[in-house]
Parts: sequence; structure tokens; C-alpha cells
Amino acid sequence: MGDTATLSTLTRGIRAVEALSSGPLSVVQLARVLGCHRQAAYRVLATLEAAQWVQRRGDRYALTTRPWSVGVRSIAGIDQIRRDVSGHLRVLASRFGETAHLAVYDAGEAVHIDRAEGSYALVASSPIGQRGPAYTVAPGKVLLAFGPPEERDRLLRGPLTSFTTETLSDPAALAAELATVAERGYAVNRGEHVEGLGGVAVPLRAVDGTVPAAVGFSGPAERLVARVDELVAGLREATDAVYERMLVS
Repeated sequence: MGDTATLSTLTRGIRAVEALSSGPLSVVQLARVLGCHRQAAYRVLATLEAAQWVQRRGDRYALTTRPWSVGVRSIAGIDQIRRDVSGHLRVLASRFGETAHLAVYDAGEAVHIDRAEGSYALVASSPIGQRGPAYTVAPGKVLLAFGPPEERDRLLRGPLTSFTTETLSDPAALAAELATVAERGYAVNRGEHVEGLGGVAVPLRAVDGTVPAAVGFSGPAERLVARVDELVAGLREATDAVYERMLVS
């Protein structure tokens, strides 16, 4: 029973940090987010304050820079990938006019860690840090198709939420889609997470054969689907250049 209580408290603390990442909150506001009593929320905040993860600002609490510093140290490898790809994203966005982005996999989601905005009047809003269920977005499909089989199998056991009429929420249909992605080497999102918003992505391979990230475009689904061949060719050209640089570095 003690272990369960400890894990429950830790989970509540993690959820509090995630909630505070969007901005300062009062004890009452945090209690509402966590679904707990005000006193329980206060104890969480007091603990985080003692650990110097939060600081009090009037009647609200805000994160300090400590969570940021911990995060920076934990993603050193990812940051190297971002530096290697960043310039290519800008070239891709300029060349094709679509928003280009770099994404990694995290606990069932695809997370954008870098981006370059396209030049079309109508482009996708995909800020750094944006997350989406991996099975509904192009980079996520790539990372599932080329990632560890056990993670893919775990996700396919479901349940899979339907976000639009295009979402592949049937495990068998999704498994077939991921097999196709692995075979042809790219993924397409036809508005499976947000209605009308699509994407195309390819794997970014490391020298050890793994796929730590995916590079892709996002924008209006109809426009991107019509341009799949040229967009995939451009993405592959960029990822091949990054891979060749890895080989000689």
C-alpha cells in the first residue's frame, strides 16, 4: 500500500509540473487540474518549492528554470540531431513553401523539436514542442514503422482514439498502414489528427541503423497529398545529406 501511495504522489507531482509548464497557477487552479483537494495540491506545490522546481509569485506558483536544465541535459543526443538538421529544414521550407519539421518519438507521441515555416499564405501551425498521437501524424507513423517492434505492438493493442473520419483507429488497418510505411519508406497523414491538416515524412537514419527522428512537411492535407512525390524526393535528399555527414563526422 505504501508503494502505491508513493507512486500516486509522484504521478501527481509530475502532472503538476506539466500543468505549470503552460503558465503560473494558483493552488485552487492546480487542484482543479489535478482533480484533488486544495490541501493536496498545496502539499505538491510545497514539495516542488522545497526542491526548487517551483517558486511562489503572489498567489500563484510558477516553474523555475530547474526543469528546463534537467531537460536540456537529458536530450543532449536529440539536440545534436536538431543541430544537424536545422539548416536543411530552412532549405526545405524555402524550396517547397511548406512548413518543415523534425520530430522524435516519446511515449506514444510524435514531438516536434525543430521547425521552419513555409511561405504559403496557408501553412500549418506546428510550434516546437507540439505533440500528437504518433499513429495519427506522418512523422509518428514513420517512427512507429521503423522503431522498436515491442513499442509498435504495445500501441497496436489499443485502444486507439478516432480524432477525425480519417483516423486509423482499427489496429489491423493501422498495422497494415505501418507495414506499407516501412516498405515504401515514407508516411502520409491525410487529416487523421486534425481535420484538413496533413503531412508527409521520411525517416532520418543514424549510422547504427536506427531511426531516432523523422523529417517531414505539414500543411493542408489536399495540397500535400497532391505533392507527395516531389515532397518525399526533397525530404530524402535532405536526410541523405545528413546521413552522409554523420558517416564522416
